[in-house]
Amino acid sequence: MYIVDIPLKDQKKSALIKVTDSSVPTIHKRNKKPKLFPETLGIVKVVAPLNQARDVIKAVETVGYIQPIEVDPRAGINEMEIEQRRVTFENYRSEIQSLLNYVDINEIPKGEPIEIPDGEKEVVEFVTKILNEEGVMLRNLIEKKEGIEKRIEDLNDLKKLLKQFQMLGLDTSLLSYEQKYTKMFIGSIFKDQLETLNSYLIEITDGRYVLINNDPEHADKSGNIEFLAIVFIEDAEAVETKLKEINYEPIKLPEKTMTETMSLDDIELELIEKEEELSNVNQEIISELKENGHKILAILEVCNIELGRVDVEFKMRRTKSTCVLWGWIPPKKFEGFKSIVNTYTGGSAVVEYKESFDRKFMPSYVEDRPKFYPPVRGLVTSFGTPSTKEIDPYIFVGPLFVIFFAIMFGDVGHGTLLTIIGYLAKRKKDKMLKNNEEIPKEGFKSYLYNGAELMIWMGIFSFISGLFLGSLFGDETILWDFPPLVAMFSWSWKYFYIVETIVEEGHEITEVKRNYLNFLIFSFGVGAATIILGILLKIYQLIYYRHNNAEIFGTISLLTLYVSGILALLSGMGIFLPGGTLFFGVLIILSLFGVIWFEGKAHGFDGAMEAIDHILALLSNTFSFGRLLAMNTVHFVLAFLPYLFFDLLAGTHTLNHETGAWTKNVIGSGSLIPWIISAAIGAVIVLIVETIFSTLQALRLTWVEFFGKFYKGEGIPFEPVTVKRIYTKG
Repeated sequence: MYIVDIPLKDQKKSALIKVTDSSVPTIHKRNKKPKLFPETLGIVKVVAPLNQARDVIKAVETVGYIQPIEVDPRAGINEMEIEQRRVTFENYRSEIQSLLNYVDINEIPKGEPIEIPDGEKEVVEFVTKILNEEGVMLRNLIEKKEGIEKRIEDLNDLKKLLKQFQMLGLDTSLLSYEQKYTKMFIGSIFKDQLETLNSYLIEITDGRYVLINNDPEHADKSGNIEFLAIVFIEDAEAVETKLKEINYEPIKLPEKTMTETMSLDDIELELIEKEEELSNVNQEIISELKENGHKILAILEVCNIELGRVDVEFKMRRTKSTCVLWGWIPPKKFEGFKSIVNTYTGGSAVVEYKESFDRKFMPSYVEDRPKFYPPVRGLVTSFGTPSTKEIDPYIFVGPLFVIFFAIMFGDVGHGTLLTIIGYLAKRKKDKMLKNNEEIPKEGFKSYLYNGAELMIWMGIFSFISGLFLGSLFGDETILWDFPPLVAMFSWSWKYFYIVETIVEEGHEITEVKRNYLNFLIFSFGVGAATIILGILLKIYQLIYYRHNNAEIFGTISLLTLYVSGILALLSGMGIFLPGGTLFFGVLIILSLFGVIWFEGKAHGFDGAMEAIDHILALLSNTFSFGRLLAMNTVHFVLAFLPYLFFDLLAGTHTLNHETGAWTKNVIGSGSLIPWIISAAIGAVIVLIVETIFSTLQALRLTWVEFFGKFYKGEGIPFEPVTVKRIYTKG
């Protein structure tokens, strides 16, 4: 019998559900948990003949929704055999990777996927055959390349050494002298250390040494001079110790060329020959990779797949005749998995389903719905995986993140460009996926391609925000010249800008200035709405999973305190319920004591102290949203500066400070070209700099101000076994 953890609202229907080992439970028919939470996983159990363990694993790979569970600490009957297979494929993988370390994988044509045999022995034979044929040929070419590169390195070192000898006025034949009784030190030291070196040599060798150096007046830019010191073998160790104390930089002496008597001309000729040889070998390697490189990548893929299968097999319970696999599985995937197992094993396996009753160790299975901004999942999991009793914030993070970004980045022109860049990146990524090309995992391209869909939404929302803010490429008065837009957005523009009529040279001018106070109030308003949403989600989460009443009422009191504080402020400003300040003040005091009382009752003295921390956090979190104004101002300044510089340097009038003046000041005065150039320069600066800044700030507001109210991210990731084949099929 399995006890199922049922939410409070379902307890009236059923407090205990019985599940037998041999049947699929009827628990699927009960009210489903809201999509706000990770989906509940069940446990699948597969019992099959031992010789069909591989078929069971292939079924797990085919479904792609099962995470094997290691439940049996015993090794299993065939542990040595599996371990040997692991060692074999790890050795193969290391050998293959050592070959591919010298080439650019992206330059290898994909070719048609190669059919891989099913059996374990056949797979080993297949990999061995490729390594013994194409692998050996590539290895020989790589070793030949390494030898040529080593010779080129030695020749360059010798070339440098000969030049150093010439600078010291020495005979290069000294290099070919076999040093049986003496040791030579050649290198550089700071010129001020030369006297110290000379003193050391006199002290250590009793004057038995040779020291030749450059003229200190001709030291290099860093103040170093080259020197040559020859001492007897018995003094060499002590001299070397002293040289290290004065930051001696040795000049490398090539081992294989020390006995060669070569001129600089000889070296130059051989370098040319070796460079040509190296070029030819590189062409041979490229030709080999174009013809057979996909086979090398195919056996690397095979090794990774087989090592994954070994890991699954080690999690099975294995007796002399049977193997048993347990795994986490989404309930709706069970019937499909059962059918596939029966197909692969010819019906000889027994497949059972059990509803899990212990959520403590259950992985969190989350689905990205809606799916039109997939990169948002990365924003959530970078903070942490939602636990099974915790709201998955994915559905909220998408719109909140892009709204935060759009407020800071709001501009019709810049938003349009960002949308276009995101669209082009998505097209490129889709093409790469279609051709089975690997998406970059590091660097700028990784962020560009993997975040393409999110970038499109960031651009669209920035375009919309730009309309409400009246900004086009940093010019915040140009849109005032378009009557349809004025009719639609003048109410918003008059909130974010101060419009004043002034008299200048006998003419009335309607001047536009930024209203920073109103923008700051708006920023705090966005913050208050976000914080209230976070607290409401926490209350729902607490109620749904039957937390103690004290904790629930403590959170409700916190929400009441926050809302009462906002309403008291609005009441004092005469915006909402004038004269209600006293009433809201009383609510503030009552809820303040309520938070401390209930949190203390739920968690003791630590809870009371934590309640005070929560109260203070409400203020700091709200003020933190002032960064919306700050970053929007930075965005404006970066886009605005090119116009300002053009006006100052060229005496043009690209800047607009008044409504209805764009046509007159820009087009009418012939300043359209400077305006376009200024807009382009500003766009480049903004897209490179401000996109990064606004993204980081939007992420910070999401993680700290929003997540901090309800989300901890302490869940266990659901990591099903999946196999992505690019170069193989089977």
